[in-house]
Amino acid sequence: MVKRCAYGICKSDSRYPKSLAGGVVFFPFPKPKTQQERCLRWIKQCGRPHSQLNVTKINKHTYVCSKHFVNGQPTPEYPNPVLAVQVPNQTREQPPQKRLSVQDASGSTSSTDDAEETQQYIVDSESPEQPPLPGCQLEREPEEEQSTEKKKLEEENNNMKLKLSLKETEIEG
Repeated sequence: MVKRCAYGICKSDSRYPKSLAGGVVFFPFPKPKTQQERCLRWIKQCGRPHSQLNVTKINKHTYVCSKHFVNGQPTPEYPNPVLAVQVPNQTREQPPQKRLSVQDASGSTSSTDDAEETQQYIVDSESPEQPPLPGCQLEREPEEEQSTEKKKLEEENNNMKLKLSLKETEIEG
């Protein structure tokens, strides 16, 4: 049978080995009929809303994982899980933000499969301009330098076209 942790926002689940890294073990909830006080303490310590976790929801498939006990398991000294910290609404996981692909200097856009060549930035819909993420700083050249560089490239391109044209004429003649 699948074992899932009922504690707070814990994602420990016996179906997913990654969530069990470090030897996570599951401990069954105390039974409401035989250990009601202890069961109520565990429910309170788990910090879930009453609609999600209450005495009527406790059954033989309700567990708390070892991540939530002081010594990794209930002991006489620490028989209950540690108190879950309530997560305020503002710090809850936000939906993924929109991302944009950035064109390279040649004007072509790489596909998202080319991870090395595609530069993506998170766009915040609240603010029109957002600074790049740390480690992703783009140094923008002043427009004058960009214009000068563009002119040099255009001139070089024209020279190459002229040389190509001369070579073609030599070959034909």
